[in-house]
Amino acid sequence: MLRFLVMAVSLALLPAALMTAKAEDPFRSVDPGQVTPPPARHSPPRTYSAPAPGPAAKPTAADAAAPYFSRGLGYLRAAQYDLALADMNQAIKLYSDDASMYRVRGNIYFNKGDYDHAIDDYERAIKRNPADRESLQHRGLAYMLYKNQYRRAIQDFGEAIRLNPNDADSYRNRGISYLRNDGQYDFAIQDFDQALRLNPRDAESYKNRGAAWLNKGQLVRAMPDLEQAVRLNPRDVEALRTRGTARAAGGQYDRAIQDFDAVLRVLPNDAFTYVSRGKAFRAMGQEDRALADFARAKQLYPNPLLSGVFRTNRSEVSDL
Repeated sequence: MLRFLVMAVSLALLPAALMTAKAEDPFRSVDPGQVTPPPARHSPPRTYSAPAPGPAAKPTAADAAAPYFSRGLGYLRAAQYDLALADMNQAIKLYSDDASMYRVRGNIYFNKGDYDHAIDDYERAIKRNPADRESLQHRGLAYMLYKNQYRRAIQDFGEAIRLNPNDADSYRNRGISYLRNDGQYDFAIQDFDQALRLNPRDAESYKNRGAAWLNKGQLVRAMPDLEQAVRLNPRDVEALRTRGTARAAGGQYDRAIQDFDAVLRVLPNDAFTYVSRGKAFRAMGQEDRALADFARAKQLYPNPLLSGVFRTNRSEVSDL
């Protein structure tokens, strides 16, 4: 049961991180996970320069495509995705040989939530430029976060790492993919270790490594990672929820409840946190408060109770 609970709380974190990311490139310290769509707001290349014609050269197809490409980038930055898509379609119609055009159109589709078309365009970009690391990273994210195709995500992040062995984000995202791919915890921990060697302040890697240790039943190693994740990002509700789960697993029920309270102040309709807090109340002998939390969880997520215990794995709940 511990494994199911931790997977439920820890593997959605990457997308949540994405949703709140303020950086120019939201794919840096994301989500898989996971597990809420990512923000927009991928920052594509700022300029596109068509090949310079010779002194007497006639305008080329790349010249004709460049204005549409540039205007499409502006629309993308303004989150006007339909207008951006129309311009990028026209640019590609005029000049279809440039990988960056497909990559940017893939980013437009990604931000529109059309992940199948995004993956198709990243594939076209990679065929034109096999060293296009951004397309590999973004296709890996689409596979990991929205298609549940973790092996493909692992392959894409692995190739991105081969192209740049110092890519901390790809190590972290591959680690999350391993975490989701039938619980390959040891491989995941190795990748989080490397991500943290490259970026010692990566809260997402601490959080996910802590979740991996927790799933392996090694609370002593999980807690320092989860404490550091919360220290680096005190507003990360996934880190707070996972730390609460670890505290409850270690018998620190009062401190676990504090973490669950903090999560519910931000996410007052989160059924699974009510379940976790209810279990902590029950362990402390506060049955009335436990039943109140279970009842609230059932109201938020129908049919979650089975013999008085809310099942913590979403797929199990859906079968009740």
